[in-house]
Amino acid sequence: MMGQAQKYGYFELLAGGLEQEEVYLDRIRRATRADLQRVAQQYLVPEHASVVALLAKDAPHATSESTLLAALQRGTGSQSAPLAAETLRDDIREYKLPNGLRVVVKANHSVPLVALRLAFKGGLLAESERDEGITSFVSEMLSRGTSGRSAAQFATDVENIAADVSGFAGRNSFGLQGDFLTESLDSGLELFSDALLHPAFDKDEIEKLRVERRAALRRREDNLGTKAFELFQQALYPEHPYRFSSLGTAESLAKLDRAALAKYWATFAQPDNAVLGVVGDVDPDRFVQALSARLAGWKSSGASSLPARTQPSAPSKPKEVTLVKKKNQSHIVYGFLALSIEDPDLPALDVLTQVLGGQGGRLFVELRDRQSLAYSVTAFEMEGIDPGSFAVYMAGEPAKLDKSLAGIRSELSRIVSEPVGADELARAKGYLIGTQAVSLQRFGGQAMLLSLDELYGLGPTYHLDYAKRIDAVGVDDIQRVAKRVIRLDAPVVAIIK
Repeated sequence: MMGQAQKYGYFELLAGGLEQEEVYLDRIRRATRADLQRVAQQYLVPEHASVVALLAKDAPHATSESTLLAALQRGTGSQSAPLAAETLRDDIREYKLPNGLRVVVKANHSVPLVALRLAFKGGLLAESERDEGITSFVSEMLSRGTSGRSAAQFATDVENIAADVSGFAGRNSFGLQGDFLTESLDSGLELFSDALLHPAFDKDEIEKLRVERRAALRRREDNLGTKAFELFQQALYPEHPYRFSSLGTAESLAKLDRAALAKYWATFAQPDNAVLGVVGDVDPDRFVQALSARLAGWKSSGASSLPARTQPSAPSKPKEVTLVKKKNQSHIVYGFLALSIEDPDLPALDVLTQVLGGQGGRLFVELRDRQSLAYSVTAFEMEGIDPGSFAVYMAGEPAKLDKSLAGIRSELSRIVSEPVGADELARAKGYLIGTQAVSLQRFGGQAMLLSLDELYGLGPTYHLDYAKRIDAVGVDDIQRVAKRVIRLDAPVVAIIK
């Protein structure tokens, strides 16, 4: 009798009258599969869902909003059509998610590991004197807790699945990297997504890192080789962000707070400013589908372009900067403005640098072994989105400083004016090609190249032709590039003595 009374009351009060019961039952009898699907599609929309989780007191950590939303997206998206992919060389597949994120995947089932490298344009190019060092600071904070996990809990969760999740930063980019066992990839992807979508930038953790950075700044003052490089970069790039140090300065470090870090992250960590490289034991389509579900709520929120900057130019006359320290050492960085990453002469500069540098290079053999002018000497190059640098570094005794400078000038003059020998050329090429092959043995190295090369506009398969580009470099190419880069009438020289 209670059930009948409730039924009569319902139909009379809410459904329009007692007679509506038979109308309702008739509609139930006539409902078709198509009707059910139509109604489900109209009302069971993930964007309209409310999700509640009730957890035990001893739960290991609070379930985060991202965990619940990702589960909802996986369920509702399980029947959706796969994302379109372009298959490139070497079975590399490139996808574009609905939010604009580019994902480049190379399946490799040789070992049960997966490497993720998510890169954003930024780095030093996104910094100013006021916030110098913010990129590397932000990147290190990514593994120091999220809105749902403390720093200790995040570290424990990562350790429990034998994984690694951390940030990285450079001169032109920054990002988030993860390395996981295949069997724990789903848990790893949840941690990776949590760090990406919900970095905490906790005030206590910021202060801990600030203390560590101040200690690193003090140690840097005693590392004279590093100081020499800093002097060189500041002299070569007086108005360009490449002059900045990744650690920042004592002044800029003091100004970094949670608001500044969050603003930097919100500005540049946007899907349309990013590329994710993935290499390892995955099914590409299935992985990208799961990733898309987890990142469905991650949208670009405005312009993420790099700040305007003046392009660097080579000095028209010699420039020398000197720093005196109370140590019986001399450090020299002697160099020039060089090439950007898309410059077609970059392979020739790679070979030229190897001919000069290394333990079998000209600088080591002539200036260290034969003349005993140095205990360390090499050549290096740094390319970037904007023109990079090429230089010789030398460390030795202060009493031999003048002879060391003369020796550097002599070797640079020789490589500009004299053709490189066939044996030197072959040895340098072999070393570069072999070194790249070794670096590609790790999934992380491959994933980073997929990500950065696509981010910088070179294309994700660019690294596949590295050996071919190096092998094509001839003697004339080296001499031509030497004359282009090594402007002996206007070097930039940094000296610590």
